Amino acid sequence: MRQIFHPSAPPTHIMLAPAKRIMSLKEPHLKMSKSHQDPRSRLHINDAPEVIWNKVRLALTDLVPGVSYDQVNRPGVSNILSIMSSLDGRSRTAEDIARACNGMSMREFKAEATTTISSGLTTIREKYNRLMNADNAHYLHTVAIEGCVKARKQAGMTMDAVRHAVGFWRSTRNTSRSIEAFQCLIEGNY
Repeated sequence: MRQIFHPSAPPTHIMLAPAKRIMSLKEPHLKMSKSHQDPRSRLHINDAPEVIWNKVRLALTDLVPGVSYDQVNRPGVSNILSIMSSLDGRSRTAEDIARACNGMSMREFKAEATTTISSGLTTIREKYNRLMNADNAHYLHTVAIEGCVKARKQAGMTMDAVRHAVGFWRSTRNTSRSIEAFQCLIEGNY
């Protein structure tokens, strides 16, 4: 669109999330999923530390002594290291954590993983539980409404810019009318 309609439109660029895919605790070749039949295959934000310990303790690993990060030969251990790395408060890589845990038995490593994962999820878990409390229903509804209004306003301005660039712009059109038209379209009142 940029080359065809309006060269002053901002160029597009790819945005990638820094987090990698987290794999199942029971089947490390599969992505961690809420739809997996075994609830022990996944971690939830609101899992208590005891629940996390049980899930990590039962996570599929291997019989190779020590801890090392090798996604091909040790997918279970590498998955736990990746999860630890994502939640580690010291911003260590999975390889760094593997080196720090190298002399541990698998039981010691899983205990360390549980501590790291639980402490990494503590703030998120507390905020989630506070927001999901029934007393906060009004707050969540207000946030949703404010977000909707802000998104509609931004979408109206964006669509006005696109219409102008493409040549569908009429000088009598204003942003508030565009927002109202967009609202009617979304709500089905057209």
